[in-house]
Amino acid sequence: MLKLMKKLARDQRGITGLETAIILIAFVVVAAVFAYTALSAGIFSAQKGQETIYSGLKQAAGSMEIKGGMIAYNKVAGESIGTGDGAEDTFYTAYAPILADSQTVYVAGTAKVETTDYTITDATGVIVFEAGDIPTLGQAVTVDYQAAASKVAKVSFVVSNGVGGEPIDLTVPTDADAPPDGAADSGSTHKTVISFNDKNQLINNLAWTKTQLGFGDSDNLLEQGEEFLITVNLRALTTELGSDTEFTLAVKPMQGGSLIVTRTTPNTIDKVINLR
Repeated sequence: MLKLMKKLARDQRGITGLETAIILIAFVVVAAVFAYTALSAGIFSAQKGQETIYSGLKQAAGSMEIKGGMIAYNKVAGESIGTGDGAEDTFYTAYAPILADSQTVYVAGTAKVETTDYTITDATGVIVFEAGDIPTLGQAVTVDYQAAASKVAKVSFVVSNGVGGEPIDLTVPTDADAPPDGAADSGSTHKTVISFNDKNQLINNLAWTKTQLGFGDSDNLLEQGEEFLITVNLRALTTELGSDTEFTLAVKPMQGGSLIVTRTTPNTIDKVINLR
């Protein structure tokens, strides 16, 4: 009997040791899994942090800056409104309404006479040539005019790549409406959006044009060392921009930082105004 009890005691100790070993192994496995999870989370966090830093650097490297002042125009000079084809008799000013009798229309550089060669509707800027005076194939049609009621027809400013890093796509939006409405078409493929706001309105996705200045490779990208003159047509405004008005233009490229420009018009709207 004593021998049997000793044997059972030995068996109990053996079972207890086995259970202890199993528990120890389980602790080791759990600790290893936890350590792996923590290490993986740390690596993931480090990678995300690195991506955030690189993204921030990329944004900064593609930021635009304005060079010089912003110019506001009540008088528009030499605006190209199309090219003749011998059949089309109707052309449109980019901005409207225009000041009555302020316009001069040119075909191939020759001034035309209102009511004799063409008619114009001041409220919409629609110009219709008479049957015998339709511009022929290849003839450039341009116009000078003033915005009605001492308003601002357009603003322009020069931009460059602020840090000289990532190129910024300045593909120009299309405004194919007849007459144009001053807003980019819904199907336009441009990447940079310009919006306007003042105390009366917020207008998104305005129509704008660009002209490359000086050095450049003639593509649509604003690259290191390049400058573009951006001209924003204000026809789309529901309340025309007049005197003593603070307004903001936001230039928002697809990649890179936005350019936010706030200016105030003076108490008298001259034909050309440097808003600095």
